[in-house]
Amino acid sequence: MKFRHTQKTYLEFLEFAKNRTIHPKNEIDEPDSRLVKSSTTKWTGTESFEEAMELATKGWESGIKQLDASNKIKVGGNTEFVPNVVGSIVNIGNYVQGVPDNMYEIQTEIEYKTERLDLYVPLSFTAGHTAKTTISRAIDIVKVINELNVDHDIRLIGIFNSTLNGKVDQFDELIIKDYGERLVLNSLAFAFHPSFFRRICFSVRESLPECDYGYGSSRNTRQVIDNLKKVRPDATGFMVPSLQDQDSVTIKDLIKI
Repeated sequence: MKFRHTQKTYLEFLEFAKNRTIHPKNEIDEPDSRLVKSSTTKWTGTESFEEAMELATKGWESGIKQLDASNKIKVGGNTEFVPNVVGSIVNIGNYVQGVPDNMYEIQTEIEYKTERLDLYVPLSFTAGHTAKTTISRAIDIVKVINELNVDHDIRLIGIFNSTLNGKVDQFDELIIKDYGERLVLNSLAFAFHPSFFRRICFSVRESLPECDYGYGSSRNTRQVIDNLKKVRPDATGFMVPSLQDQDSVTIKDLIKI
């Protein structure tokens, strides 16, 4: 079987999915039957390809809201002005109204130099998994990333790995977040949503000649790791178990590469 490897950044992948040309072998008589454009909401978690692209571009706010507030999610480093009874800047509005917390306390999140860490996340899974299951798992993955981000500068790499038509072992790397980039969870969380695979990745797959009999058979965790070693023999870090092998995931389930 032929092995094919590609690598794109998150934005490059979205751009390709939006503008790709369907390979002639994949042209069919009923365009709406292709899952990339169909309304199979229970399976994909979105009503259309356009909705999936919007969430991938603008952020999956509802996914972040499902996380328990006790996780203290850090969606980006910034400076906040918090009303308080003491502080360094006068809160004019509250001062005029005679409100006790008439000062602003400045709270700044300072990003310190931290150890670099590669985290690989398999993004392919079989057709039998529902949108509900995969969305629940997506939230698990976001929790893991948030925990690791406390002490690490994470490079987050998504992997689509499937065999296509029994001819090609397709291994696509997606750089979701690189070293030194600010972790903005609501922006990257949609990469783990079922529609990112079943609509956006499927759109990319339709540009390939081997996609004429479907979108491929997803690989398990061991196979993904073996293929990663083919393209990156010196790879280090951790891998999230594939959905093929494990529905839910915590930081304790990560596999050291």
